Amino acid sequence: LAYLESIDAWVLSDPGVQRLRRVLPERVDTVVGAPNGFEFTDTEASARWLELLPGVADVVYDTDRSLLYASVSELNVVLEIDTGGEMDASAWSARVLAGERSPMAGSLHGPAGLALDALGGALYVSEASRHVVTRIDLSDETMSPVAGVPDTPGFLGDGGDARSALLDAPAGLALHRIDGTARTLFIADRGNHRVRSVDLPQSTITTVTGDGVPLTAGEGAPASVFSIDSPTGLSVDAFGNLAIAGASSVRL
Repeated sequence: LAYLESIDAWVLSDPGVQRLRRVLPERVDTVVGAPNGFEFTDTEASARWLELLPGVADVVYDTDRSLLYASVSELNVVLEIDTGGEMDASAWSARVLAGERSPMAGSLHGPAGLALDALGGALYVSEASRHVVTRIDLSDETMSPVAGVPDTPGFLGDGGDARSALLDAPAGLALHRIDGTARTLFIADRGNHRVRSVDLPQSTITTVTGDGVPLTAGEGAPASVFSIDSPTGLSVDAFGNLAIAGASSVRL
């Protein structure tokens, strides 16, 4: 879910119909994904007429550059959609930023959650199928590891280097900023029924909440032993308060 302030609209992923939808005060329309649409090519295309987006998972918006980023897990790509700040979605263009059919070196496997550090020029992507979180440098369009060991699901590594820790099907991401600088990356470690945090300057990982038990229980207990069930979505405010959407509940 992303808010486009310049046109007072929300854009959300609609995986059931494999499209991105735009919610305006007066209507809801499709902005990316069309039946019998054209396949991605190496050149930019009208965003509205791209092929359907199976497994479209998350979307974030760079307000300063008027760019939308969308993860499409079943195509193993992240899209960059240039809105130009325009209301007319037919003027929007799109390209594959990362993953299959992208000129960027490296691949993505089941991209799911996204978190944008616009000031730092980086996009964070959780790869559910590879059990890692990856950082995309938006200036030179390169990828680097943030957390997890590729193709190795599990739970391990709290207190150590995040790149040596084990995750299991990571999903939603959220960034906490201090004075505009990204400091902490929160990860919905869905398969482990936990939320993990990575101190970005130190690259260390810890568990914020969840005890590995897929339950919604423990009201009043410390966050470290609070049970959560398959966390998928995260949001963090300026004060560091974390909201968690799980399989059976939403917790703050």
